[in-house]
Amino acid sequence: MKTAQADPNSLPERELQCLALCAAGVSTAEIGQQMYAAEDTVKGYFRRLFHRLGARNRAHMVALAYERGLLPDRNHPVRPAEPARQQTVVPEQPPVAARARNLQLTSQAAHPNA
Repeated sequence: MKTAQADPNSLPERELQCLALCAAGVSTAEIGQQMYAAEDTVKGYFRRLFHRLGARNRAHMVALAYERGLLPDRNHPVRPAEPARQQTVVPEQPPVAARARNLQLTSQAAHPNA
């Protein structure tokens, strides 16, 4: 069977992401969640990777990827990506003097005869 020689520049980014996550031991379902893709889409990425690399299974695919330099050194595997975290936007606080002035104006408005 003739195998395609895949170079890192010819593989789509999404397939490289799947490959790296697979090498890190992440399941298909978890890869889908991390990549915001359906599980069947992830399986499609794997099918294309098997074909491009000439791999028989996932373990063989990962081994070939390391051999061909598609993944970093085996001693430093890629870690699964952290889920995106929402940033909390905290409104800027006015300087202390401005807050004190606002408090003073507010209390004068509440008690005009004081």
